[in-house]
Amino acid sequence: MISDDRVKSLGFTNEIPKPDAPNGPGCMWKNDDFENVGIGLLNNQPLGIAGIYRNQEQGLYGYFEPVDVAGYPGVYSDAYDGRPSGACTLSVGVTDTQVFTVTTQVKSDPCERAKQAAEAALQTMSEG
Repeated sequence: MISDDRVKSLGFTNEIPKPDAPNGPGCMWKNDDFENVGIGLLNNQPLGIAGIYRNQEQGLYGYFEPVDVAGYPGVYSDAYDGRPSGACTLSVGVTDTQVFTVTTQVKSDPCERAKQAAEAALQTMSEG
């Protein structure tokens, strides 16, 4: 979902494909600093980003912050707020029925790094 050049520009290498992940196919990249970023397509979110908002209404998240990601609706959210320890989850709605998530475990600015990875994925997707 991200070209090799874009992954390297984000500071990651060592791709680990996850085609059979429980929530949908994805990939993870690591670096020599023991940081990682992962991207996955959510197969079980047929409502698109509206489903993420519905989960918030049901009180499922420890944090929930809407954000614009290159013109697409996004939300930083997760059941547990791991941002102080370098973890962030970003969901991006690319169609009315498709969401992808970006998860990070990094030393600083986890949500900004997640947004950068999401923007890189959107660029790659737009190029076909």
